[in-house]
Amino acid sequence: MDQQYIMILQLLIIVVIDMDKLTEDIFMETLTKVMDLYLTHQVQIQNLISKTRVYISHAYGRITNCYVYSKGAISANAGGSNAALLGCHVENGSSGIAARGFYRIADSTIISSTGFAVRTYGNANCEITNNRIYASGYVALDQYTNYSSGNLIITDSTTYAACQLRGAPTNDFLFSNNTVFNRGDNANSHGVKLTNNGTSHQVYMANNTIKVFNAGANCITAAASVDAHLADNIYDFATTPVNTFVTQSFT
Repeated sequence: MDQQYIMILQLLIIVVIDMDKLTEDIFMETLTKVMDLYLTHQVQIQNLISKTRVYISHAYGRITNCYVYSKGAISANAGGSNAALLGCHVENGSSGIAARGFYRIADSTIISSTGFAVRTYGNANCEITNNRIYASGYVALDQYTNYSSGNLIITDSTTYAACQLRGAPTNDFLFSNNTVFNRGDNANSHGVKLTNNGTSHQVYMANNTIKVFNAGANCITAAASVDAHLADNIYDFATTPVNTFVTQSFT
């Protein structure tokens, strides 16, 4: 019976990764078989997937409506600056990154056991919209780039663990309408971490709800002097919601 489950998993991988190689008729026939077998043997297939490395490497273009699980270093890795992850469930069951390098992630659930759930890494412009991002470590979302300019946007998403906004001194960050929960019970379990300030660097944070679960942590923090435009954010539980290194502007 294990051979049958392996066959089902292989079919799933074909549907997820190699859709460009399928005709419409073959795709529909394959999908019907996969769904019938999956519904019949759901528990066994999930157990098999939990032990197997199913990943996407060097992705280009759009990846839509897929399930990706891996215990490797990266579960879904973008291969170019035009790669987008849309409507997907991506999970890393070990200490790796769940999704890395995508210029756009939308309507997705991203999970990592101990590493970053999302690391943008290497895109001048990036947009993360309407996602649920979970991590058991300190940081769920690492919004990082080394480009000298660009706009980095995070909106309408929920993260469980910290968001880290860092980039070159001329990057602009827009962080709005998000909910951040960091359930870590120590003073380092902050909500949003800001780094790399500069004369042309702008951080805009508006209409967010940020909650920490240790009173010694900050809802917004920085390790060095940072300017940030803050408006209509809700802070919960922190004794000092905004770290003194953060110079607040309300315009």
